[in-house]
Amino acid sequence: MARGQVYYGDLGEDINAALPWNTTGNGEPEEQEGPIQHGYLPISRVSETRRRGPRGSRPTMELVDEASFDKLFAGEIQRLWSDYNARALAQISITQELGLANVFNSVLAEGRGKRHLPEEMDFSEAFPLIKAFFSGQRMGRMVNIPESTLHKNYADSQLVRQVVTDIATVQQGIEKAQEPQRKIEQLLSDLYSGGKEVTLQGRAVSVSANGEAIPLESLSSGEKQMLQLLLETLAAGNAPVIIDEPELSLHVDWQRRLVDCMRIVNPDAQLIMATHSPEVMAFLPDSMISEL
Repeated sequence: MARGQVYYGDLGEDINAALPWNTTGNGEPEEQEGPIQHGYLPISRVSETRRRGPRGSRPTMELVDEASFDKLFAGEIQRLWSDYNARALAQISITQELGLANVFNSVLAEGRGKRHLPEEMDFSEAFPLIKAFFSGQRMGRMVNIPESTLHKNYADSQLVRQVVTDIATVQQGIEKAQEPQRKIEQLLSDLYSGGKEVTLQGRAVSVSANGEAIPLESLSSGEKQMLQLLLETLAAGNAPVIIDEPELSLHVDWQRRLVDCMRIVNPDAQLIMATHSPEVMAFLPDSMISEL
């Protein structure tokens, strides 16, 4: 199935029956062991889904009144981001540990043939990465080497060049892990009106307008919809994301941009949407559109 598939019509309740989950190149069904991991956003979205009890308990389907909806939405957004952020931090921790091991190997082996060495960076490229790396560490305040001194040592010593390159490579890995969240922040800043900005920091999602914090609950229905769709897409990893009527509450301009925005946030996720909106499909080739 194509990565960006849009179905014109209704998915209904039986997702596995409605969609050609597994097909071979000839269109024949392909056997699959167990259900395919995927994320599903029904028309009801937060209000009827993801109502969670204590950790480890099964979600329950529960209708909520309008007064409780905003609170439920805010909690769901925070949970989505917190879950994703925990996974991202785990990956960053692994990157840092590998980088530290490489630094030790460089020092102990004096950079001579004990492992595959990355290509040495130009100092003008490496120094900003080194600065960013230590600014993000608790020990950063204890590392205070003037740029001029580091530059001289970098030019004079192959070992210093190798250690600096190792640390800079680690920082590149950290920035790559953080890139998806930066993309969401930029996209939402471009889309939202009134100077609103969304910040994904630590375990919290926060919104500000012209420098002043505002609650998630105060976002418009379209702003909430876009925030949830992009976070769900981010959290999906390389699993499919299935959405019934993604156009709900979205301005027509946002409907046209929706698929591109989701692809920017997570190019690895397979997007499967059932929509009644021609705008959502406006820039997709016919091969990615099927009528239900």
